[in-house]
Amino acid sequence: MEAAPNGPGIPKWNTFNYGMVCFYSIGLHASISLPYYLVKYSVTYLLAHYIILLSFCVPICYVQIKLGAIYRQNILGIYSLLVPILKGCAITILILSYIRSLTGSLELSYCLYYAFASFFSPYDESSHPNHSEMSGHQRPIVFFKEYFLQISDGLSEEGNMVWYLAIALLVTWFLLFMCTAKEPSFMNKLAFVLSPTALILLLVVLVYGWVAPPPVAPSEPFGSLVEVNGSFSYHEKNIDEEQEDQELGVWSLSLAKLYSPQPWMNALILHIYSLGLWSGVLPTIGAHLYNNKTTIVRANVILFLVYGLVPVVFGIAFIPFISTNSNYGMFEYGEKLKPGLGLLLLGMFGKIRHVPGIAMCLYLGVYLLGMLHMVLHLTVIWEALLCSLPTCILQFFRRRSTLVAILSFLSFILCIPYSFQSGVYLYMLVNSYLDRLIFTVIIVSIVPTVIGYIKQNLMYLLLERALMSLWYGASSLVIAAMLIYYFAVYVYPFPATIRDPKAEGASSDDRQCLGWFVAVGPIIFGFILGAFHAVYTEKGSFTERCIRALKSDSLQTADSSEYDVSDKTPQTTSSKSNSDVTLSKIETEVVIDNQDLSSDLVKV
Repeated sequence: MEAAPNGPGIPKWNTFNYGMVCFYSIGLHASISLPYYLVKYSVTYLLAHYIILLSFCVPICYVQIKLGAIYRQNILGIYSLLVPILKGCAITILILSYIRSLTGSLELSYCLYYAFASFFSPYDESSHPNHSEMSGHQRPIVFFKEYFLQISDGLSEEGNMVWYLAIALLVTWFLLFMCTAKEPSFMNKLAFVLSPTALILLLVVLVYGWVAPPPVAPSEPFGSLVEVNGSFSYHEKNIDEEQEDQELGVWSLSLAKLYSPQPWMNALILHIYSLGLWSGVLPTIGAHLYNNKTTIVRANVILFLVYGLVPVVFGIAFIPFISTNSNYGMFEYGEKLKPGLGLLLLGMFGKIRHVPGIAMCLYLGVYLLGMLHMVLHLTVIWEALLCSLPTCILQFFRRRSTLVAILSFLSFILCIPYSFQSGVYLYMLVNSYLDRLIFTVIIVSIVPTVIGYIKQNLMYLLLERALMSLWYGASSLVIAAMLIYYFAVYVYPFPATIRDPKAEGASSDDRQCLGWFVAVGPIIFGFILGAFHAVYTEKGSFTERCIRALKSDSLQTADSSEYDVSDKTPQTTSSKSNSDVTLSKIETEVVIDNQDLSSDLVKV
């Protein structure tokens, strides 16, 4: 992974820059979800975590990064070249990734607000009508629901806009625009700033948490959450008992909790979202690497070292700030939020708010890692979208930054409903339903991926290609089967936003219909749009077009030598012969051949 010489095509990343980019895999998912699972299942959860990672994620990451290095395209371009009629699978992947980015911006906005909440938002607990009955663990819940979210009674009661949440969303999307306005090769420079900064902030939290445990106000006794006749009540206990239970719970080596399928499924879902296994990120990363075996293997090793070790360090750093019952029953919708988000905003805030400086380091560190994760995903989405826009739009705007600004502003507009008092219900609805059918995308994506990997002209051995493709296909099918089981048993039977089942009535059916529309709509729209475009761009009768859309192009891929020679990858779309302006797409640039234009090169 030596530095590439200057020249045409996508710039290459050296080893250090690539290592910084790999911190995207931590993001908001791994940084908060893994500590939550350590508290929930104890340290034995790491056994399931690493078994799933090494068994199923290794071949998926290797093959997708390899495809990016071979074809020097984003996921939409790769699928368009390999099986044109299945390019809709790539469109679906990008749509789902974009919707996740919308909900992710809300989560980042929560973290941004909480970074300064301890300084500027002290809440008067004595003014609450049930102050005398509140346990120490309930006060962060009251702050989160009544003071921060100002939550309404349901999705149908929209309420007013929470102005500071809207401002946090605006700031988040402005920063995302600033980070994605330039070409994708800028990602390594951005990661060089964000990753070390986040690590330094979280290192401060780690040192402080273990050297000087956070103080606890005398008015905040710890409590044990007990379920009695379907309702939760708190049993008060002193600090020493709480700390003893915490040590026994987190560091227990009992394997009993691993007998349930839930920790294994939680580990799988964590890997899917953190690594971006089916989000289009891995091929984009591979496009910045040399196409030789040593480089690809080294890249995968670095990725798994960063992803496999750093979140565990975060878990250790967070333990001093975590109470034993931080995320159990404290917020009645906790299971519909991102795993660990309730722990970060409720359980940990109850302790760390007494040390505002450390609280700011914690939440800003998580915010920066989440920002890097979202920037990489949005870069993939913007790149695929901008390279697919009509030529007239590209001629009108000319500059990539202008188009990205428009897209970022529209994304902020779409996020405004989240800033209302009922916004958390909408967030839970989308978060709960969005990926309920993602296994269909996983199964369909096997076809173009395996075809592209086997079709390499200059790979070492056919046997090696066959075995790796078999491992990839089997891993994808097993993951799809596990997701089907998980959704059927743990997700489908339960609605997303019902607060009181006896009081919801028929309105809950409408919400479930809306939720299933969120789940089904992107998949149907993406596959139909991709198939229609693939057939429409071919020539001949309808039957001939369909047959040609099923066939992949013959490619001269990059060889396995030290230096990449794959810059002349065929175009993802055919140019229109009857047009005055021909559009040829080369990686991150759109070349417009027209003498009437003042510039021959339009950056998008």
